[in-house]
Amino acid sequence: MHMPPRQPTALGLVIALAVSLVALTPAASVAADSAPPPGADAPAASAHAHAAPMSQAARLRTTAERKGKWPVKQRVGVTLPVGTPSTPSTPLPQRLAAATITQDLVRGTISAKVKLRGKPTPTLDSMVIVALGKVTPDGTWCQSPWETTVYWYAYGTHAPGLKRNGASMELIHFREDLAKQDMFDCAYAQTWRIEPEGSDPYVVQFDGRTSDGLTAVLDKPNFKVKAPGKVKAKVKRWQQIKVKVTNKNQRVTAPKVKVKVKGKKVTSKVAKIGKLKPGKSRKVKVRMRVAPGHKGTAKIVVNSQGAKSSKKIRLR
Repeated sequence: MHMPPRQPTALGLVIALAVSLVALTPAASVAADSAPPPGADAPAASAHAHAAPMSQAARLRTTAERKGKWPVKQRVGVTLPVGTPSTPSTPLPQRLAAATITQDLVRGTISAKVKLRGKPTPTLDSMVIVALGKVTPDGTWCQSPWETTVYWYAYGTHAPGLKRNGASMELIHFREDLAKQDMFDCAYAQTWRIEPEGSDPYVVQFDGRTSDGLTAVLDKPNFKVKAPGKVKAKVKRWQQIKVKVTNKNQRVTAPKVKVKVKGKKVTSKVAKIGKLKPGKSRKVKVRMRVAPGHKGTAKIVVNSQGAKSSKKIRLR
């Protein structure tokens, strides 16, 4: 079995990889000469590009994106149970139970949550790998550049950028320039036997599986809505509520911002703010009218092309 060329590919996105148990053969992942130095307590990037087979990857049903509406903040990949479970003879602390991998385009970081099927010990340890990659043109491999292939040892205590808690591990915002790019379309997680220092670290693979298909998490405006908590309702009469809207997202401009009041037996006129730049605020007066028998509560809703925030108010 031949590996694809080991050339780092300029890629990037935010992926959350939720992993189910699917085995990969030891030869079907990382090339023997693409070995990082022996693992330490803290996570580190690999020294070379890596690859994992797509033969056991589950295709993710992705959500279509509207071009030009909002920029992508993250991308999420999920693997599903396919094929057979990992080798039963492998001890549980060296087998994957679940993993999530998140690449943040805004921060330029890679994060991951990995859970093994048992608590690792000094004698039942493993090298854990999480990676973001690109499917090769022939569709047979998920190839990850060295910058987005991160590894560590399962057993140990907390370390800079890594939390360990029994069988669970959390990689915290591993910073990498490639994570700011939006080109990844696959990911994988693996566990490997730890080899003696100076030898090939990729001899025996314990467990691993690949994710095919990514869903975008869009970078939408996030509104702060400030208004009176209690409003004296004037039944059958139009009245105004003063509302202050702030776009808390420091990166994205909110277009066509509209404000209205919603509630049972509540009628409202739409107040148009228009464009609201990152971090900026606007005040507006919203007209509403309540009918007899209203429930005493309502919501002020701010909407910008589907990006919504609201605040509950009490009508006295």
